Amino acid sequence: MRFLLSLLFIALCSLPAFAVENNNLCSASSMLDAQKKSLELFQDKQFGAANVYLERTYTECPKLSEAFYYKGDNRTSEQKREDDIHIQFMHDLMRTRLYAEKYEGCLEIGEMLFDRSTKRVPRKTLDAMKSILATCRQRASRNCSDNAIKKGLFWEVDPETLYLFTQSIVDAFEKRDMAAFRSHIKGDLGNGPRNRYLDGKKLSDIFDEDFRDTVLEYGATCYVHSWRGIAMSNSSIWIQWSSPKTFTISGVWESFPEKFYRDDMPTGWTVNGKLLTPDRFSRPDMANENYSSLAKKLSLKDSEAIATTPGKFLTAMKGQTVIAGEYENLSLLRRATANPEHKEKRRSNGVIHFESNAEEYPIRSSYQILADIPTEFCQSLALNFSGKCIQSYLVETGDETGGSMGTIVNIGIYGLFEMPDKSKVIAPLIHFTTDTAARNYLEDNNLAPDLSKKANN
Repeated sequence: MRFLLSLLFIALCSLPAFAVENNNLCSASSMLDAQKKSLELFQDKQFGAANVYLERTYTECPKLSEAFYYKGDNRTSEQKREDDIHIQFMHDLMRTRLYAEKYEGCLEIGEMLFDRSTKRVPRKTLDAMKSILATCRQRASRNCSDNAIKKGLFWEVDPETLYLFTQSIVDAFEKRDMAAFRSHIKGDLGNGPRNRYLDGKKLSDIFDEDFRDTVLEYGATCYVHSWRGIAMSNSSIWIQWSSPKTFTISGVWESFPEKFYRDDMPTGWTVNGKLLTPDRFSRPDMANENYSSLAKKLSLKDSEAIATTPGKFLTAMKGQTVIAGEYENLSLLRRATANPEHKEKRRSNGVIHFESNAEEYPIRSSYQILADIPTEFCQSLALNFSGKCIQSYLVETGDETGGSMGTIVNIGIYGLFEMPDKSKVIAPLIHFTTDTAARNYLEDNNLAPDLSKKANN
């Protein structure tokens, strides 16, 4: 027993003095003290001992692992000073891990830095950490840490292949090589410039220099962000995978907008002097349950068909109409009148926002007219329907979810039809999955807006 106590006493005496005297290892003074003593050992080429000083503080102070989280600009001078100390501490820890040959730990700090936010990291420190990270990757003969590899197994993604894929995107931006960038895209993006729109364009025609700098600054990644996909460049570029080693860019959130639709389209659809309300545009709900029920009602085997090309099924409706909310009497057709329960709240850039208090909670929705559709083309989308198309538009509707999903958007071609009894109805003809799909469809059918002419209001 005395022997064990003697060993414990010797061990305590051998601990660094600051570890015994200062219980608050998260304080700025403790971190600066640890960095100072670590630097002295580092300059003495005692790299292992220099690393130990910093490792203990890092282990005992959890908030250091959040050093690169962006905390906003509204911080006091004292908080900003503390942030600067945290960042410099992580730089020193990364450097000592490199020299102590703890390459995997060095990679983890690098991944932590570039997977979160470099916005607050001083340029000199950021460049130094990039250089350290590059050396760690070279020494480790791999690009991703053990932690990244472990998480990759969970998502069934090979982190090393992912790193190479995202690094090649960074290389394309560095070289301003549009062809190399496009090689990472299959088909059209869920969000971002249309693939065909990129024909003949230079990288600078699509992205500004600030975005290019962001791509270069954040660099490649080894991590799957979440079930939504892989995020790089501060979540400005999103990537999906179809196998552990097969990736494609799925969305780009920073690009110059394509000028496609006219600026002089009418704000709102007016029929007989009355502004239509958003509920008059039949569209699939979030889970497509309403159109699935409608397909069942019409004895349709393919419920997807009615959700994408509803105009083909108008003849089956036999003139039925439905007022918003009456889903027990499902129909594609809606009376071309205003629903008084939906009140206009505001207008913004051609979009009209409405709110309805008919339910237990407010229902917020909106719509915008995007393009003219010729009536003869409208009629061709509703062959054998008893109504006559007298006006048609491409319309974007939006339904607020009130949750993290934000606003659910639907884009479709709708027609105003006059029925044999002279009543008027609004009918959906085609629903598009994305705005890109809508634009491609208009181009393919020679319906793309002529920006040199005024719209037919």
